[in-house]
This record gives sequence, C-alpha cells and structure tokens, in this order.
Amino acid sequence: MRAATVRPARSQTLFALLDESHTASSDEGPGAYTMAAAALSDLSLDRCRAVMESLRLGGSQKLHWREESRGRRRLIIEAVASLRVRHIVVTRPANVRERQERQRRLCLTRLLFELNSLGTTSVTLESRGGADNNRDRRLLDALRAQRLIGSDVRIDHLPGPSESLLWIPDAVCGAIHAAHRGDGEHWRALSADNSVQLIGMEG
Repeated sequence: MRAATVRPARSQTLFALLDESHTASSDEGPGAYTMAAAALSDLSLDRCRAVMESLRLGGSQKLHWREESRGRRRLIIEAVASLRVRHIVVTRPANVRERQERQRRLCLTRLLFELNSLGTTSVTLESRGGADNNRDRRLLDALRAQRLIGSDVRIDHLPGPSESLLWIPDAVCGAIHAAHRGDGEHWRALSADNSVQLIGMEG
C-alpha cells in the first residue's frame, strides 16, 4: 500500500507543514517550545519533496534533526534554505509550571492564526497518535467557533516517514534550538534571505 501524502486541491494554492520541538533549560542555555510551519505553493510541492528525499540516508525512514551529525545538519539546512519557501516559527520559553501540551496548544493556536491570515487552509502535522490528533482537531473546532480562523481551515495528520515535506519544519526547529544554545550557524544560513518570520510568545 502506498503511503499517503499531501495532495493539492484545485481551489488551494498554499499548504503548510508543521512540526514542533522542545528543550528544557540547562547550563547550555534556556529551554523553549518551538513550532515551525513551512508554507509552500502547490507548484513547489513535488520539487521540495524531491530535495528532501534526496537527503535521506539509505536505511533511514526519515530525516530527524536530533539524529543527524553536525556535517549532515549543515547539509540539510543549506538544502532547506535553497527551497525558497516561507517559514513561520513560534517559540515559547520553557516554564516548569506549564505543561508541554499547553505550550504546544498555545503555539499551534498562534500558528494557525498566522497561516489563516496568509490564506492557507490546508495544514498537515506529523501524527502523534489518535488521542493527540483528536486533541488538535478539538482545538481547531474551538478556534473556528471563536472565529479566530476561517471555517475552511483543515488539519491533517500523517506519519513522518510518509511525507518528506514534514522534514522541513523539523530542521527549522532544530536550527532554532541550536541558536538558543549559542550555535547560530544553522540559523544564519536559514534566515539569510529573510524568509523566516519568528514570533516569540511570553511564558
């Protein structure tokens, strides 16, 4: 059976792929919860998939920033920067009194609002399992009911290995966290063309 992938609908021209990452505070630097979105037009989906697939090592199901060497991370970020897609990143400082699920919900809410403002109606996240996926859908329903986003916005969940476009925001989150730890090389390479919108949320 062939794995599912994002399929553009005729009425849509902009798609968003989301991923998140979190780090705890340590001697290396402050922790944060980060959620990134890569916004792509329907004309660039296949090209971006091909680039990301070319980076996957044989035997690996997907790219994952935390499992890559420094040299590989540099290669991945250079490839992501070459895609010329728009990135929106929301970060929230780590707070020991705040559950990670709340941090995620707040970041996702802001990202959905920003993406809806761009005209994006198709949002895809990596599946975290039935219960967590349903939690995302309930959040979407609540935001629709509050009229914070349009009724045409939809959320889909796919396994990470089945959609290589999800590897783009994973790498962006990795670059952000590296910068938080004092290693800004990857972030500088990614943001050189001003394609990244970084939104900080107070903890």
